[in-house]
Amino acid sequence: MIKPFFFHMKVKPHPENTEYSHVSGAYVNIWVIDEDSEKAKARVHDYLSHFLWLIIEERYELEPTQAQIAQLDEEEYSNYSRAVEQGISAHFDASQKNPNGNAFSVETLKPPKWN
Repeated sequence: MIKPFFFHMKVKPHPENTEYSHVSGAYVNIWVIDEDSEKAKARVHDYLSHFLWLIIEERYELEPTQAQIAQLDEEEYSNYSRAVEQGISAHFDASQKNPNGNAFSVETLKPPKWN
């Protein structure tokens, strides 16, 4: 039986990633629809590697209940819904590189397209 899994990770772009020149790192929320947590986690690692993101920290993973999913905010519910349709979906909140080194902004990156 397939079910939803949620992963929250700290990542940084690989030097070959197109975001590398202006993004210092990101927190990513990833939803995966799969049979078990180990398969889901393997898919997360493959997904991030495919899009040239390096995992810095695996912060947490959950197997949320339908009641928890019903309480998601609009943005996260949209991320979850894409995973239901596509099998996996990610939302990146990125820290921008700052040449001054004393401040940064956070922006949401467009979800990568899985080919």
